[in-house]
Amino acid sequence: MRLGEWIRHFKPFSIYIHVVFFIGDIKFDIPSLRNLFPKLHRIDINCLKNEPNERDILNAQNLLRAFLSNVQNVGLFRVPLRENFSLQHIAMANLKHLEVDYRSKMDFVDICSWNVESCMISTFSDQMSIRDLNRFFKLWIKGLNPMLKELSIYWPTEIIPDWNVLLKGLNSIETEADGEEEDDEDDEERGAKKYIIKNVRGSNAIIKVMHADGDCGVVKFVLKN
Repeated sequence: MRLGEWIRHFKPFSIYIHVVFFIGDIKFDIPSLRNLFPKLHRIDINCLKNEPNERDILNAQNLLRAFLSNVQNVGLFRVPLRENFSLQHIAMANLKHLEVDYRSKMDFVDICSWNVESCMISTFSDQMSIRDLNRFFKLWIKGLNPMLKELSIYWPTEIIPDWNVLLKGLNSIETEADGEEEDDEDDEERGAKKYIIKNVRGSNAIIKVMHADGDCGVVKFVLKN
């Protein structure tokens, strides 16, 4: 069967459909492809090129415009984006989960306007600003970004980050528990520390920080009931 026939064959079944697109290797008309698919659970878009051209950027934008309104879980891996259709536009689409492999410096203050429940960010920029992340948590404490339930951030660094800068002014309380018992042993080996913060809405969250494997900074935010 052709691709369209295979897709129509699976339409009657209630199955998890996760589609992965590779920029630079798209052989189908995007609007026609969108019309073939039933409701998707997740799409991933990957860019295989170190230096994407204008056509690659246009393909990425066309894919996102075609599928973003009908999907709640999105993965973007080295996807080239521009100001006219940026990560900010994507993250305001009421997504349940957004996973981003980002090559540029992340503006964490922008995340306060995102409508995402769960977000995982891997940035390869060595310009990750702990102070910016501190400002983000201060804004969350003031009530911004009420939809956010989980946020994980990973970035390359051989130097142990100054977590005191991250926690400054948050009125955090160090804790041992985070509700994820299966991770406790691994956290202890990696020297993870956990802190409780509270916002004006009365919601509690745990911030977990660690310097993993000697070359990766990790910050995880989890909203608690």
